[in-house]
Amino acid sequence: MNSKLSTSEDRAVQIIKLESNAEFRAKKSVLLEIYNDERVADLPLVVVCIAGAARKGKSFILNFFLDYLNHMEKHPTETWVLNDNTKLTGFEFQEGEDPTTMGIWAWSHVFVIEQENGRKICFTLIDSQGTFDKNTGFKTCSTIFALTCTFSSIMCFNVFTDLQEDKLSTLAVFVEHAKRIFDNLGGGSGKVFQDLAIIVRDFCHKKYLDDKNGGQKYVENSLGIVKVDELQSTRDGLNESYERLFGFIFPNPGKKVSMEKTTAVQDIDPEFVERAKEMVEKLLSQAEAKSIGPTVLRSKNMTDYILQNVKCFNENQEFAPQAVQIVNRNLMINLEVSRAVETYNKNMDEAFLNRKTGFEERTLDDIHNETFAKISQDVENHIKNKEILAEVMDKFGEHMTQSFFKYYEKNELLVEVRVY
Repeated sequence: MNSKLSTSEDRAVQIIKLESNAEFRAKKSVLLEIYNDERVADLPLVVVCIAGAARKGKSFILNFFLDYLNHMEKHPTETWVLNDNTKLTGFEFQEGEDPTTMGIWAWSHVFVIEQENGRKICFTLIDSQGTFDKNTGFKTCSTIFALTCTFSSIMCFNVFTDLQEDKLSTLAVFVEHAKRIFDNLGGGSGKVFQDLAIIVRDFCHKKYLDDKNGGQKYVENSLGIVKVDELQSTRDGLNESYERLFGFIFPNPGKKVSMEKTTAVQDIDPEFVERAKEMVEKLLSQAEAKSIGPTVLRSKNMTDYILQNVKCFNENQEFAPQAVQIVNRNLMINLEVSRAVETYNKNMDEAFLNRKTGFEERTLDDIHNETFAKISQDVENHIKNKEILAEVMDKFGEHMTQSFFKYYEKNELLVEVRVY
C-alpha cells in the first residue's frame, strides 16, 4: 500500500500509523487531501469501517463495498452486477500469517452517491489492522477497534465460524472502550453508535444458511436472552450501544480465496458472492451519515475529528474517558456554531442579493431577527441537552453580532448611495 497521494490512481492510504512507542499518529496531510476536497467537503459523510481478528479477510470483504460504490458513482441508474469478468481489487489481502494492513487505512477517493430523494451523500471506506496478531497487545488492539468504532457510522465486525462467548466478550470490551467516548453527549435516541454489522465467515449451520434471513436470525439469537447474568450483561451492553444491528453469514468462499491471493469473482463460491452482494446493497442503500450526538458530520469535519480523537487517546494512555468526552463535546459544539453562522451569513447574503439601495434600519433589524429566530429554532429542535444548547446559542450569538455589524456597514454604504 502506497500512502502518497501524488498520483491520480485511487488506492488505500494509511491515515493512522502505529508508532514503535505504541502511540498512534494521524497523518494530517493525507486526511486533508481525502476529506477536504472541494468535491465532497460540504456533503454529509457515511463512514464504513471494518475490524476483526488478523488474517481473517477483512480487506477481502471491503473490496465488495468498494466495487459497489465505484459502480454507483459512475453508473447510478444501472444495476450493480458481479460476474465472472469482475475483479475485486483495491484493499490488499494475502494468504499467510503476516498481516497486510498495519494501522488504519482509508480509500483515497470519497464516493459521491445521489440518494432516491435527490440529495447527495458521500462515502468513505476505512480498513483497520487486525486484532490479536502476534505483534500486537490487547491494549493496542482495543484502541484500534475503539478508534474505528468512534469514526464509523457503519461498523463491520468480521469473525469466523460462529459468534461464541469469547468473540462476544471481546466485542463487548472493545465497544465499551469506545462507548465511554460518547458518554454525556446530548440528544439522539440514547444509543451512542449507529449501525453494527456482524459478519460471520465460514459458517456451517445449515439451518441458518438455508433461511433467507438466517444471518439476522442467528445474530439476534446469539444476542438474545440467556440465563447467566454475566453473559446477559454482555448482550445488553451491545444491544444498548447501537441503533441498528445487522447479521450476515457466509459459507467458505472457496479454496482459491482461502489458499491464494485472488481477485476474480469467478474464483469465489457463487453463494458467497450472492450473499456479499445482498449485504453490501442492504447496508449502503439505507446508510445514514456519521453523527456526533445530534450533529451530522460533513466530509470536511472528518480530518479534525480524527486528529482530535487520536490525540486524546495518546494523551490518556490509561484511557481517561472524560478527556475524550470533552474533545467530542467541544467538536460538536463548534460544528453547530459554525453551521449556524454559515446559515445566517447565507440568508443575509440572499437578502442583499442584487440590492442596489440600502434597507430602512427597521427593515434590516426585522430581517436579522427573523433569520436569528429561524436558525435558533432549528438548533433547539435537534439539540436536547440544555447545557450544550446554551453553550451553542451563546457562541452563536457572539459570532452573529460580529456578522450583523458587517451587514450593517454594508447597508449604510448602500443607503449613502441611495441618498447621493
